Amino acid sequence: LTEAGDDIIAEGVNFRYTFSKHYGAFTAMAVNGRQQLAARPVLTAHRAPTDNDRNIQYRWMQFNEWQGENLDKSSVKIYDCHVEENEIVVHGSLAGISRAPFFRFTQRVSIGVDGKVAVLLAGDIRKDTIWLPRLGYEFTLPGDTKAFAYYGNGPYESYRDLCHAGCVGLY
Repeated sequence: LTEAGDDIIAEGVNFRYTFSKHYGAFTAMAVNGRQQLAARPVLTAHRAPTDNDRNIQYRWMQFNEWQGENLDKSSVKIYDCHVEENEIVVHGSLAGISRAPFFRFTQRVSIGVDGKVAVLLAGDIRKDTIWLPRLGYEFTLPGDTKAFAYYGNGPYESYRDLCHAGCVGLY
């Protein structure tokens, strides 16, 4: 890992990744010269509500200025980002617009010599925070990406409360 201004560069055989200290996220990931990201990954707690969420969605989203965590309009604030023992360490928080942070976290990113990325996210949820619908990263892939692998419920789409309709595996 090398630091170049506001970026941390990880480079190896057939890969070059750029990690922004400002955003606490990758801004570029090239493998074999081909860009793997169309935009930087974003930490989020929001998901589209289902019919079962009709009563709680008012506490998640901004329907009026007095209620809700504004999960649908959240952003990450980075307090510190540095290299520590060949890992990228990020301290930050996640909050809805005009709201106190509901999640304060430390993220540790390791990049192997083969280009594999491991992310460890640990944090605390504010005590009075409403139940969060999810916590994860959103990735925007280039439009010509045809296939990718993921570990989770599959092989087809599955709602959280219908998870028994799918099997957990690598798809």
